[in-house]
Amino acid sequence: IDVIDPVLTLNATDTLICPGEEFILISTVSNGSFNEITYEYEAETNDVIIEGNGSQVTISKTGPGSSSVSVTINADGCERTAVFTLSVPNLLIDLDAIPDVVVGEGDEVTIEGTVMPDTIHSVVGYEWCRNDIDLGVNSLQLIDRVLLDSQVYTLKVTDDRGCVFTKDITILGVPPEYEVPNVFSPNGDENNDTFGVVFKTGQYEVQSMVIFNRWGQKVFEGSGTQRWDGMHDGKPA
Repeated sequence: IDVIDPVLTLNATDTLICPGEEFILISTVSNGSFNEITYEYEAETNDVIIEGNGSQVTISKTGPGSSSVSVTINADGCERTAVFTLSVPNLLIDLDAIPDVVVGEGDEVTIEGTVMPDTIHSVVGYEWCRNDIDLGVNSLQLIDRVLLDSQVYTLKVTDDRGCVFTKDITILGVPPEYEVPNVFSPNGDENNDTFGVVFKTGQYEVQSMVIFNRWGQKVFEGSGTQRWDGMHDGKPA
């Protein structure tokens, strides 16, 4: 009487992979010569992807956490089962834009990152990108000037296993809204006493403002936050 007693061995019983990585699981059947061996794989959770159906399969996991994969072989009618555990680390990243995710074009924005790593491994590096361009900043805070109408900022966090985690935030830069009054009353009543550009959005300043009278004579020239009080050469214009 021949006794069939196959031994199923896996190349790993548990392993940890980074997000987006794959692991090759190899099943070996020993302790005998078998005419036919079939393999069946069953994952504990739906986020485990198993590619292949033979003795070697590729396994990945789309979400964080751990999940077991059972491997069952049938060798000439005799079944054996082994269990493999696949884990993907969980690192939460939060991004907060100051003053807001909508700013004036040309304004500075500060993006603060918050990282909550797992309890086993630690963070070893940070990297900021703007529209996929490395900004060379290795910290949780980024200060940048918004020059386009839409900019995507990405914080990449690397832990001590070499796993990289990312988080995006989109900052919108809107054109300035401003108003140029057509009248003002420089009479000292503190109501419309000066003339200048009024910006309703953003943190803008006037680069240059020159005012001429009806005869083409320059009566005021200023920049920044300077405003005209209606005087020229010490007298009302």
